[in-house]
Amino acid sequence: MKSAALAAFIVLAMALAPGVHAHSGLVASSPADGKTVKGEVSRIKLKFSQAVRVTLVRVRSQDADPVEPKSDLPAAFVQTVEVAVPTLDPGTYDAKWTAVAQDGHVMSGAFSFTVAD
Repeated sequence: MKSAALAAFIVLAMALAPGVHAHSGLVASSPADGKTVKGEVSRIKLKFSQAVRVTLVRVRSQDADPVEPKSDLPAAFVQTVEVAVPTLDPGTYDAKWTAVAQDGHVMSGAFSFTVAD
């Protein structure tokens, strides 16, 4: 009986321990996913739940070639990354990113937004 209680305690402790199974993920972006932005967009901002090293940010109009970032990505692990891009013309854009968490887990994602006149 004692071993069953100990096993249950260990399972419960592991389930409740912060960060044991957690991987960082994108929690916010600017522009926000699915939103329409009026006016100029010249920066893409990504906010993650934990520190990551972002290795790629690519923005592409659905009607044109990819937009190359104007600024370098940070080499350090950070929770928020802001990337300068050429001012985006009106249209719909897809933004793709790739990042590496401190535990080595590689993740990627994408979001879309529209720039209006």
